[in-house]
Amino acid sequence: MDEADDGGFMPRLKGIDLVSKLPKLPPAVSEVDVREWKLLPSAHLSAKDVLELVFLIRELSKGYDGIVVTHGTDALEETAYMVDLLYGGSTPVVFTGAMYPLSFPGSDALRNLYNAIRVASCFDAIGQGVLVVMNDEIHAASEIIKLKSFGIDAFSSFPFGFLGSLTPNGVEFRRKLLEREFYEVDSIEERVALLKVYFSMDSSIMDLLISADYKGVVIEGMGVGNVPPSLVPSLERAIDKGMVVVLASRCPGSDVVPFYSYEGGSLNLVNKGAIPAGKLNGLKARIKLMVLLGVTQDLEEIRDRFS
Repeated sequence: MDEADDGGFMPRLKGIDLVSKLPKLPPAVSEVDVREWKLLPSAHLSAKDVLELVFLIRELSKGYDGIVVTHGTDALEETAYMVDLLYGGSTPVVFTGAMYPLSFPGSDALRNLYNAIRVASCFDAIGQGVLVVMNDEIHAASEIIKLKSFGIDAFSSFPFGFLGSLTPNGVEFRRKLLEREFYEVDSIEERVALLKVYFSMDSSIMDLLISADYKGVVIEGMGVGNVPPSLVPSLERAIDKGMVVVLASRCPGSDVVPFYSYEGGSLNLVNKGAIPAGKLNGLKARIKLMVLLGVTQDLEEIRDRFS
């Protein structure tokens, strides 16, 4: 980001500009090549853009020891997770960004970039899927969430904790992912919505999604995945029409548990055909459903992939 004429900030600096401002490269890195992709705010990215990025990363991974993606922080947790699901390679891929623009006092931009290069060149990062480096911490793309709009500590992997950390002396992984998901597809389903449930919510928004022929929806329910009874009829209509309905929790770091049998309770909805998202929050459950609908239309297979 760079300061605009109106006092705000816009993405103007290219990758080569950022790398050239690093005082040095990490000791283990002899050379950094730069490929310019998109100079856009992350809120402007589309699913097609991210697929294009996946194809580029797949190709570059054949000839490089590590890949760093500089990315706006607004949509970083979504983009990085989609790339993680679609990449599948062992070459380290590390996303990073900045909470404060380079020209802003106390900017974290160059520190995060330097650390991301360190992690991308680290042997322990091989085969760990897509990673995110922010604030001297290493996070899994499948776990990271953005909790704050400002502050260098805006990202967390609540409730799991980060994978590792960086000190002046090295890169330390404290834990590793036991398993990774990979789907070898070249297209995804973009018509997947995310609805956050609120007190006294009715069916009007859900009915609009049904009439617009959306193929899937993630319902971010209360608590363990509960919704008001006034929303239930439209969810039943959606399921009857063939729309995939996935249940997530609006509570950070919380699982969906089929527990309550009352109308609109999580168990009641699962019995009607909704699919629990497990530990995934609404944003990540939507990304996963978009990818899965590019793989299969089979409801039971999709259910198995979320279990």
